[in-house]
Amino acid sequence: MAERDLDALCSLAGVLFPPVGTTQDDSEKVSAYKNLDGQQLRAALNTALHNCNTVLPKGVASDVLRFLGALHTRVGTTVLAGRVALWERGPFLKPFMELSRQGREEVVCMWANSSNGLFLKAFNGVKALIMSAIFTDVELGKTIWPALLYEGPKGATDRQPSRARLDAEARLHPGLIDMKRLAQDNARDTSALVEDLNKAGLQASHDTWEGADLVVRCDVVVVGSGAGGAPAAAVLAKEGQRVVVLEKGSWIPAAELSLLEGEAFGQMYEGGGLVSNESTSANVLAGATLGGGTRVNWGISFETPANVRKQWAQDHGLAWYESAEYTEALATVSKRIAVQVNEVHNPANDAVKRGLDALHMHSALTPRNIACSKDDHGGFTTIGCPRGDKQDTSGTWLPDAVDASARICTSTTAEKILREECSPDEKGRTQRATGVLAVAGPADAPVRIRFAAPVVVCACNALNTPCLLLRSGIHGNKQVGAHLQCHPIAFAVGTFPQVMHPWKGSVTTWYSRDIGDWDGQGYGAWLHVSNPHPGQFAAAAPWGSGAVYKQALLDYPHACGLSVFMRDKSEGSVAPDAQGRPKITYKLNAYDRDTMVQGLKQASEVLRAGGATTIRLLNHRIIWRDSPAEDSKHEPSFEEFLGNIESTILHPGFQEASLPYITAHQMGTARMGSSAKSSVCDPDGQCWHVQGLYVCDGSALPTSIGANPMLTIEATALVLATRLAQKLRVKFDRE
Repeated sequence: MAERDLDALCSLAGVLFPPVGTTQDDSEKVSAYKNLDGQQLRAALNTALHNCNTVLPKGVASDVLRFLGALHTRVGTTVLAGRVALWERGPFLKPFMELSRQGREEVVCMWANSSNGLFLKAFNGVKALIMSAIFTDVELGKTIWPALLYEGPKGATDRQPSRARLDAEARLHPGLIDMKRLAQDNARDTSALVEDLNKAGLQASHDTWEGADLVVRCDVVVVGSGAGGAPAAAVLAKEGQRVVVLEKGSWIPAAELSLLEGEAFGQMYEGGGLVSNESTSANVLAGATLGGGTRVNWGISFETPANVRKQWAQDHGLAWYESAEYTEALATVSKRIAVQVNEVHNPANDAVKRGLDALHMHSALTPRNIACSKDDHGGFTTIGCPRGDKQDTSGTWLPDAVDASARICTSTTAEKILREECSPDEKGRTQRATGVLAVAGPADAPVRIRFAAPVVVCACNALNTPCLLLRSGIHGNKQVGAHLQCHPIAFAVGTFPQVMHPWKGSVTTWYSRDIGDWDGQGYGAWLHVSNPHPGQFAAAAPWGSGAVYKQALLDYPHACGLSVFMRDKSEGSVAPDAQGRPKITYKLNAYDRDTMVQGLKQASEVLRAGGATTIRLLNHRIIWRDSPAEDSKHEPSFEEFLGNIESTILHPGFQEASLPYITAHQMGTARMGSSAKSSVCDPDGQCWHVQGLYVCDGSALPTSIGANPMLTIEATALVLATRLAQKLRVKFDRE
């Protein structure tokens, strides 16, 4: 069946990425790119099929595989293609692979332009799989990348980690325990594994409770090593608690980062960067490596806006967000992760600044935690900072935690939180946490470990924290997994006469909050520059036909993607699928759709004022050209283009999947509040229903923020962990 699915995928790739005619003006590199036939790229597409089976949520993967399977049959093809399949000559209906290339393209065009959400879902899923695999394949990169003026890892000319980074990693190393390696080395000898864990500084022994192979005893188990888990681990370890951090991802030192887009996404992102919501309208990005999202984000470090702090204090009963305690925490975090602004800009940021100034719009320098003045490698921050100048948690809070004797188990996945019945506490909790059951080692010989501790801190992000709670039977009055908000990010992409190299240099250095109610409730949009590498660019670029799409990708070196970043009022949900992976449901409401319209219109105006000659949205029908194409019957004026944005998105039948967006900031799925009826945790971050169970990552935030949440999450974790440490200190003194 896998071979047949690969045949179908290759047949689709031949339509999505066909060979196109060359011209006399084409260079040898461009001609080689144009001659590539997606149908022949079997090795790369086999990788795509593997990704479908191994990294996508089960529901999405099943839909894609069922879709590919249907294309093998006459009946399935007829159902999926409708009347288009009947246009082919012949006495019998044909399966998709037997249609002519023209016939197959007509079918795919029908899917891409469909108002049917199921067709769009299948089209988006297959296109993302195919294009991300083709454009990140290293062997194909020898042909594709030169045509796009993309240098890959060679673009990071000086990859030597900074002295500060090497010092931080030297401090981190004594506390790291590679559970995958240890479990493989001792797959059939639990006694040897226990001995190795004890040598590494853990208190391990044999155990058969609930199927565990061994037990590790400690005072606090922290699940997750990102913006929430790392500060909490550092604070609690410094207070003398025996802290063990569990991280399902691996550890990659700065010097060993490959800086290959496909490899980095596979190693460092949830689902290899291919996770989406159920409708495939949103590409959901989340870190899945030591350091979590702090290791792969842009480094943007805004403080929590004052209006958000006020809203959380007044509407959600979290008074401390307006206190000096939280203000001090923000200052402490900002200093620890070296937040600063940078006066060095890449060409894309320069163009956006020109546009903002020409339109007399707000602009300001973006605060980031990148501790260098040059920042010529800023474009690599999303696939690993090679010099380690970005002050992610693997270079800050985690070494601090190890200095205080914490231990960090990588490649260790938390399966469920362990609990037992107990006497009611002051808030009526009749259960208490007793630790975490986790799994490590190879899939064919996993080792199950009980990490026994009276305190469990969940900090594995707003996708995985609710899944862990739900797998553990903790539903919190149906509040766990609810209230998902995610800062949807839409894009307007400008093409400029000059080379922009969107992946190079210092990125996201300017931003604008010109629209939005930022002095009131703080809802609206802001703008900042994105830095896609080719795989992301090709997966997101609009597709209307194979030839037009393939030609348009040659604009990549001249492109500037302007992000429309929205503080959303929409809410979705997260729950584990049959394999325990996050299943994400999310859809924009009318308010946020209007925000998207206003933001995209403004972004387009900025790009035009900055010198863009072509502007595209991620829908092939919404495009403006300063100079109309020769074969075009009608090119819209700029005013008509802006009108098309509004009429498309605000149309009652608008399908979000026809204009996809991304989300890199998931929040609210295990939120804090003043009542167990409307939240999962109390104002101290402790679960309303389980003693000793705390949440201190983005899932604990009551609403979306409207600013990149890293600094807010770290400051929140600092407050919650400090309060928890004080409780534990009092308890210890009493005992």
